[in-house]
Amino acid sequence: MVNRHFFSFLLLVILVSGLSALDVNRGKIRLRILDVNGRYSVYYAPDLSNPKYVPLFLAEDPTTSLTTLLIDGTTYPLIPGGNFKLKSEETATGALMTWTSSKVEVLQSFDFLSSPGSAVTDGLRVTYSLKNLTPRNMKCSIKVLIDTNLGEGGTHFILKDGTPVQSELMLSGSEVGGWSSSSPSNPDIGLIFSLDTSATPVSRLIFSNWKRLSEGDWEITPSPGRNFSMLPYSFNDSAVAIYYNNLNLDPGDPIKVVMNLGNSGAVTLEGAKIGTDNVYSDILDLARSSSLEDLLVQLKKDQAVVDDLLNQIDKGLNSIEEFSSGDLEILKAILEELNRRKALYSDR
Repeated sequence: MVNRHFFSFLLLVILVSGLSALDVNRGKIRLRILDVNGRYSVYYAPDLSNPKYVPLFLAEDPTTSLTTLLIDGTTYPLIPGGNFKLKSEETATGALMTWTSSKVEVLQSFDFLSSPGSAVTDGLRVTYSLKNLTPRNMKCSIKVLIDTNLGEGGTHFILKDGTPVQSELMLSGSEVGGWSSSSPSNPDIGLIFSLDTSATPVSRLIFSNWKRLSEGDWEITPSPGRNFSMLPYSFNDSAVAIYYNNLNLDPGDPIKVVMNLGNSGAVTLEGAKIGTDNVYSDILDLARSSSLEDLLVQLKKDQAVVDDLLNQIDKGLNSIEEFSSGDLEILKAILEELNRRKALYSDR
């Protein structure tokens, strides 16, 4: 994102740098939650042997990505204070943000995913579970605004069918599909929104200038051919709004909305494996599921497994909790599996 008011940006950098964050890492994905403003960001590490995390959301100002509810005609942004109280915590499979207000409770859960063919985690499932706390029925819509600057140096977004998005665009109903936003220097690093069968159908997608989507009406009206600038406030500044409209919230009867995100190198998250409460068991399962059809590809996958294992062991050693006997047995099984695969490589 570029051309924000300089002093406001500088102030945000100073403030954000001092904020405490909940970081949860698994495989190549890092989830970061900032309790003070209720925002989350997703990062990707291309090389686990030397993990340097690339932000898939805009990192300089995490407040530019936001989830907002529309309940009976009134908007309620998911930010702590005011309408909502927030509690964030790490879970066995990721993290959980619990939003509570007088009208609705929102459980925003995050679970790690491994795409088909991946030896390590490379995706994230975001689930919104909404519960009506009032005695009457209500209509609710969800708007997820995602701000990423990865594609702003080239093609801003690419639809699942390969169509580039270089100007404002609205897709509705059956037109809606997955999309990605990648670095022009490395298309294997970027954000993918996978609308696979495990995800909730999207009512509408709007690609537009960030400021228009953030400060305009609930749903702006895109202008065909209009680029992603809004002079003089922002230049070449793209974002996407994802809408789940007109959800029926009956009293005490929760509904769920599921959204799958990942690194663009995954291509799709269809059939992705969701992480369990034991990261070592997940690593073992992924290692055993690999074949030896392509030697070079599998060597890279096994290297990723080893790097992921070392990172998780390092995290465990720095934790106050001790390794359980079950964890030690799984670690032993992983080493045995890697030794078995090493012998297979030697025979080829």
